[in-house]
Amino acid sequence: SENTRKEKELSIDDKKYKEKYATILNNLGSSFDSLGQYEKSVQYHQRCEKILRETLGEYHPYYATTLNNLGFSFDNLGQ
Repeated sequence: SENTRKEKELSIDDKKYKEKYATILNNLGSSFDSLGQYEKSVQYHQRCEKILRETLGEYHPYYATTLNNLGFSFDNLGQ
């Protein structure tokens, strides 16, 4: 039906929006890491990780990249 099609289109657009937002969070996390602001870096990478886990799943390559970035930030914190 028309309503089902519109709901699917909305969910696809919502997923694309979330992925773009996650990319921004990841980039901010990497920027803060480069600036030596590791606590902020971890916060942004964690937010990105949560969104990507929910939208792409744990087996997506971009999710793995985010975990790697999060790991570097924790390492820089000495954790």
